[in-house]
Amino acid sequence: MNPVTRFRYETTAYNRLASKVATPDLVGLDSAERHHLVEALVVKICTEWEVFTENLLIECLRKDTSKYAESKDMSLPKTLPRDLGELLLTGIGFFGSRSVGGLKGMANDILLDQHNPFKEIKPPHSTKIDEFFAIRNYIAHRSRSSKLKLNKIYLGTTYGLQRFVEPGEFLLTPNGSHAPDGATRLQAYFDAFFTAVDIIDDFLS
Repeated sequence: MNPVTRFRYETTAYNRLASKVATPDLVGLDSAERHHLVEALVVKICTEWEVFTENLLIECLRKDTSKYAESKDMSLPKTLPRDLGELLLTGIGFFGSRSVGGLKGMANDILLDQHNPFKEIKPPHSTKIDEFFAIRNYIAHRSRSSKLKLNKIYLGTTYGLQRFVEPGEFLLTPNGSHAPDGATRLQAYFDAFFTAVDIIDDFLS
């Protein structure tokens, strides 16, 4: 299964589950239980994005190593099998939890433009994805720094919240005037991931 297909498959399943959790009558859970489930989903979705971006970087890099070789002042075959592409990526210290800007910066450093789909991700989508990772970091660590970063997002012009709320409550809240159909903030984040992947898929096609 290629990286795009895998991400769509897994994340669509999480989206269906999130839709059920957002509709209390369908699952028979109280608010606290629904919030806990949504927060667990955040971690799963972020993990899928990390796996997706790593696998896609490997696939793009192994198709043409020219820019990587030039940046490292070394000689490499133009194409490589997957395991060697993975080794090269590991060698430059790739780790999944990068901002989209960090991901695009790395891709720009090692991929030729014609093999670099990450540069096509647009700012509105990259901003939402980075926000989602800030939520994940708070869920995973509950540290003061992660809470401060998340609260800065809450206080911003997009949401304008007056108090800190836990991620489960925040995500299950309807997305204001941006969602006349009552879609939740969580759905807006799903949409950002799906749109970014659609853009990448269009580039690869």
